[in-house]
Amino acid sequence: MASFKVAVVTAYLTYPVFFNLNGITYSTLFSAIAVNWKGRSWRRSKRKSGLCRRISILGLCGTLYLILWGSTLYYNSYVTTKDGEVVKLRDAVQNFFKSPAWAETKQTFKDLYAFYQIHGFGRIWEQIVESMDPQGESNARRVLGLTDSATQEEITSACRKLSRQWHPDKQKDHKAKKKAQEKFIEIRKSCDVLSDISIKRSERNKSRSPTKDRTEF
Repeated sequence: MASFKVAVVTAYLTYPVFFNLNGITYSTLFSAIAVNWKGRSWRRSKRKSGLCRRISILGLCGTLYLILWGSTLYYNSYVTTKDGEVVKLRDAVQNFFKSPAWAETKQTFKDLYAFYQIHGFGRIWEQIVESMDPQGESNARRVLGLTDSATQEEITSACRKLSRQWHPDKQKDHKAKKKAQEKFIEIRKSCDVLSDISIKRSERNKSRSPTKDRTEF
């Protein structure tokens, strides 16, 4: 370990002496000699830091690194909509927090917390999976404008009504026909999803229902 003080003092003392003879070169040379002679000492070996401390430091550095990258992306990235419009990412994020999607997300977290208070951690995972709508049932009902308590007759009626309303053949304008076609496909997919779920639930209920043995005399 070298002493910075010895190098600075030697440089200041020798520079005026060799001012007319390229003083910077000579003062640097004598500083190096002085450090090698009097300003060098052995560094004491330090005890290695614990695993938790090293992990904490590594985590802090990684967090700062991610924050820097996140800030760069947040202020310099753009999002392109389906209409080809370019929107700044920071504006898109702010609009998302004002959108109904964010309101639904907050309501989902509130419902999960209320479920946790009643049932505890034991069944919270089942509720999380259900809130994620893995089968697409909630989204399908939303597309059809139905509630969770809608009956099979109401689902069938909504499918027929919306399919007739958004059938592409009813539209003559090209843009309107394209929009109707996309909506019609979304409606048909939602109807298929609900139909498959209904069939699977019906089969599952039949398999779980107890059978009674009958004896004829």
